Amino acid sequence: MSAAHAWLLAAVLAVGVAGWFWFDASLYARNWNPGGRPLLEGTQASLLLIFWAYTGMESAMVAASVVRRPERNVPIATIAGLLIASVIFILATTAILGLAPVGELGRSSAPFALAIRRMLGPAMASLVAAFATR
Repeated sequence: MSAAHAWLLAAVLAVGVAGWFWFDASLYARNWNPGGRPLLEGTQASLLLIFWAYTGMESAMVAASVVRRPERNVPIATIAGLLIASVIFILATTAILGLAPVGELGRSSAPFALAIRRMLGPAMASLVAAFATR
């Protein structure tokens, strides 16, 4: 893992964990469904984006030839990785919706930097944004 990737992961984890200390429940409630769609319609519209985010999982099978006991270890690693990534993603995206208005997040090219700015100030946000462009 490169230093840039480690820094970005740290930013996502910071928002997902520490972001809850700056979380505004009323802002989150306003951000939850900005289009005012019915729950089922909004959920269906989101599913395509969620599935797209997880494409590439089949690449885990490429390593099967160099893993000990691949019939056991590849499925375990794939499922564990998916669960860990899902928990981090859910924590971070839920927290970020309570940190900034959805309109600002939508216009931002670096929403995690925007969240870090609200949490820790512009200097830290600039570092996150700098690594995000690498």
